[in-house]
Amino acid sequence: MAAPLFSAGLFLAVSQQLQVEQQPDQTWKLRTLAYSYHLLEDSNPDSRWIIRWEYVSHAQRRDEHPRHHVHIATIVDTPAGEMDLDKLHLSTGWVTIEEVIRFLIAEMGVKPKIADWDDQLLKSEELFKTWTRREV
Repeated sequence: MAAPLFSAGLFLAVSQQLQVEQQPDQTWKLRTLAYSYHLLEDSNPDSRWIIRWEYVSHAQRRDEHPRHHVHIATIVDTPAGEMDLDKLHLSTGWVTIEEVIRFLIAEMGVKPKIADWDDQLLKSEELFKTWTRREV
């Protein structure tokens, strides 16, 4: 089931595939194998999508396209002919759910649930950086 984005009339489906790994110091670490954030026209996750942000780890795929990528449901006319952006894997870099939420509010007009939404997203991003030792 996709979550409704009430003020935009769209829906967001989020999925993540994780693997638990035991570390040499006997602690545990979650490793992201794949994620997807789909902006949809309907609550059914199989409904028509508008934008798909995706990541597939090296462990989950062959080296046929960028691991971090986006698909956009549109065709662009170019001098070389039509370019179908839903079939291409447009490189992005790591996309956090916070960035997707920021995009939905700032660019798509989705009404935030709280007034300090950007501060909360920034705090969450800082936690992500701390936990993963990864810059976004």
